[in-house]
Amino acid sequence: MLDRGSLLLRLALTGAAVFAIAPAAASAALTSSSIDGPADGSLLRYDDASGPTTVHVTGTASPPGTPVDIVCISGTNGVKELGGAADNVPTDATTGHFEVDATPPIGEVCRLRAIEDGNNPPSNLTPFTGPKVTVSGLKSFGVDIGSNAGAATDYYIASLLFSAGNDFDSLGGCGLTDSYVFDSTLAFISVFYCNAFTPVTDKRDGAASVEVDGHPSYTPSGVNDGGDRFFSAFRDRAPFPQLGYSYHFDPSTHDLTIHETDHLVRCKPNAETFPPTAASCTSFADAGVKLDRTIVADHGQRLVRFLDRWSSTDGHAHLFTTHYENEHCLVRGECEMHTGFRFPADGAYTIRPNGTSIAGPSRAPGSIFVKDPAAPDGSSDRAQGATVYSVAPDSTYFFRVNPDGSGYVLDYLDRFVPAKGSLDFRFGYATALTTAAVKGFARQLEDQYAAPRVTIGSPVNGDSTADASVLVKGRATDTVGVKSFTLNGRPLALGPGGRFSKRVTLKAGKNTFTAVARDAAGNTGRAQSTIVELLAKTRKAGAKRGQSLHGETGGGGEARQGRHGDRESGRWQARRAEVHAQFKGRERARRAEAPADHAEDRHPGREGRAREDDALVRRAASCLTAASEAASQQSDR
Repeated sequence: MLDRGSLLLRLALTGAAVFAIAPAAASAALTSSSIDGPADGSLLRYDDASGPTTVHVTGTASPPGTPVDIVCISGTNGVKELGGAADNVPTDATTGHFEVDATPPIGEVCRLRAIEDGNNPPSNLTPFTGPKVTVSGLKSFGVDIGSNAGAATDYYIASLLFSAGNDFDSLGGCGLTDSYVFDSTLAFISVFYCNAFTPVTDKRDGAASVEVDGHPSYTPSGVNDGGDRFFSAFRDRAPFPQLGYSYHFDPSTHDLTIHETDHLVRCKPNAETFPPTAASCTSFADAGVKLDRTIVADHGQRLVRFLDRWSSTDGHAHLFTTHYENEHCLVRGECEMHTGFRFPADGAYTIRPNGTSIAGPSRAPGSIFVKDPAAPDGSSDRAQGATVYSVAPDSTYFFRVNPDGSGYVLDYLDRFVPAKGSLDFRFGYATALTTAAVKGFARQLEDQYAAPRVTIGSPVNGDSTADASVLVKGRATDTVGVKSFTLNGRPLALGPGGRFSKRVTLKAGKNTFTAVARDAAGNTGRAQSTIVELLAKTRKAGAKRGQSLHGETGGGGEARQGRHGDRESGRWQARRAEVHAQFKGRERARRAEAPADHAEDRHPGREGRAREDDALVRRAASCLTAASEAASQQSDR
């Protein structure tokens, strides 16, 4: 694997050398050519780790016998050299046929053409025909020289269609490196340019972008970059942090999924020194935290989602700070400085001055929209975008750097990576030409990043009642909308504002109500409330006793049934009213002692009160039973 900087330098020198070659002597200048393989519209693959690394190119040239160079031409990037075997390709002296296994230019959407060897493309390309292709896949990068030579530092993965595409680096490299929108000439606009990444130094003040327990910490790409930024031997320090990654293209949808793992290190013996020096950083130690990142690019490559899970590697919790950087271009072939941002609290797009900040946190999930405020909506040479976050940042810092364009840094300060589990951040990036399309994508992402919120206001959880039924009331809301709602498994329609209510008959003892809302993204939100019904058993006992009295036979039985039933019913109702009044009075006194804004805490010592309630019920039942027996004895006499 080549160091990325070294590779780019070599490509630049190679390209310069190719175009410096004088036209080769030939019997006749090339007048036309046609490439017939690969087929037009091919989605080519390149993978320097597992292959393929070449594409078989075939065609014909005229006049026959004239050597050709195979190049790929786009409307934005111009000519891309395939290099190596694709230069000075011989053609058959009789038929003009040629064929070669060439290296496809990864990360390009372009048209293959055969042009005269050693010459720049002619101004009129009409006689030189060939297929349009995309080249997706992987290029790996590692430490080029030194004691850690070969250690993985970064990757470049491209996922391109003819209408849109994306390419990616690792967390410390560039994250979402580019998001593209292509037109019919294969010219592109890049909206996002390095996003959801943590460079080795922060844009704001040159401090570390990642800190663990207050110490600057470094990604594999950051260690490699530190050899240029700090001191050359920085990338030679050991042990070198591990970078792992894999990727997959869905064969039917062409959606891309990337899995990435970054282990972080800190310097020894003086981890707090920044920037590090040769004396403060003689070796590395595990920082105790790693990142597991999942990237999905779908919806025709117009939508990209990141799931970042920061977890402990040593079984201990860690204080964690990170700064996610995001940059934008917006303009065809270059980066735009006239970039407006609209944050959740903003009423319009605003061009933020360099070096300014806004405080947080704002609402979450939230969307940050970006576009050129002066450009008409739907402009073919000005694209738009939206960044959606699941966790609100503590603050946001804005920068404008030429030629990198405009951007911002999302600050997440003093968070905690748990000893078990993970600290999660989700980011989504949407690319389109119209505001409506961008907002549509952002709405989907906000829906995915937050479950519906469900509350039950009545009955209060843990409450008790002497009533035979209760009105269950609450609310279910969602950032986009609740798709379905159930109460104890039964569908229930929501009213305005997501409110719901339903009267439910109570059974004796504990009654639990579970409200569940589901949104269009499949997220569920739920709430539960439990109430204890105190008098159902007593009512049942009284009713049963009444049935027993009505069932007596013998002389004057009918009269006794009526008298006994009336007497039993009256005494039952009187005693029920007495118990109900005692219960309500005690409940009012109990609630008056608790703060109004802590409804869930209004029941201290519930176990003790439950025993009191049970005793109250037993006393009521005893009184009713005694009354019934006395009435029965009196009537028998």
